[in-house]
Amino acid sequence: MPAKAESIETPPCAPPGYSALKASSADVLLELTISNKCGQAFRWRSVQVWEPRLPPAAVTTSSWSSAVKKEPEDSGVESQALSKPELEEQTEWSLCLHDRVVLVRQDIDRGYIYHRTLVPQTGRPEGALDAISAEPDSSLSQETNEWLADYLSLRVPVTELTAYWSSRDPIFAKQAPRFMGLRMLRQDPWECLCAFICSSNNNISRIGQMVSKLCTEFTPPMLELTYPSPPVSSDPEDSEAEAGASDLNLLMVYHPFPSAADWREKASNRSSVNSALGIVPNTSPPRLRCSARRIPSRTKPTHRFRRDH
Repeated sequence: MPAKAESIETPPCAPPGYSALKASSADVLLELTISNKCGQAFRWRSVQVWEPRLPPAAVTTSSWSSAVKKEPEDSGVESQALSKPELEEQTEWSLCLHDRVVLVRQDIDRGYIYHRTLVPQTGRPEGALDAISAEPDSSLSQETNEWLADYLSLRVPVTELTAYWSSRDPIFAKQAPRFMGLRMLRQDPWECLCAFICSSNNNISRIGQMVSKLCTEFTPPMLELTYPSPPVSSDPEDSEAEAGASDLNLLMVYHPFPSAADWREKASNRSSVNSALGIVPNTSPPRLRCSARRIPSRTKPTHRFRRDH
């Protein structure tokens, strides 16, 4: 009788220069949590990158499965596949903090989030936006690892809570698989407040545009990063169509979110804020305003209490 399979932890396979953070897709799914489409955070920027396809992750092992090995059917085909690795399209998200830019990717098969930290290069000329990448074992990468775990609320056992709530509520149990991996972010309170104010009578796309304009208007650029263009297909018919796009690199310029001090310094008048947000004065519908005066009651008491002596 074969031995029972024992689950083991799959090791990470981070790209060069990236650190690994253990987080399965059931615990957090970046596409549902930090994407601009979810309406929770509005400054994450996504870019498609191409990396060599990794071998499938092994999630279980056993003495019986390790003893039985299958011979390859065609070693020549496999050797050609190993010599020419196939490229795999991945999504990379980036966010600019007050002192660094954080790049993250998610490995759903292995259950990891890979992150990289970019900081401004020391001693760069004035006006230059050169950046350097922190080493995976540096203190900067460790700080980013701790910040990312706190930002994604990874200490909250969402998987256990979802199983508990599903056992108590059949309606919740029916809808829970649709939102598996969704989490509440621990955002900066000031940035969250400004985004909430921008959300008044707006859609998600416009909120993201307004938040982005606040960054470009009230803070100088911190650094820039160039992403390479998509690879050219090996098919001759597709290569001609992609030849023009192969030289188009994507340049990303990052601005941090303005602090309250930046607002007080540059937003002394209302016109600068309106221009940053694209608001035309005297065109918005009237809104209710809070008043400090006391509003008298419409009803009067029909009787009064008195003390008889």
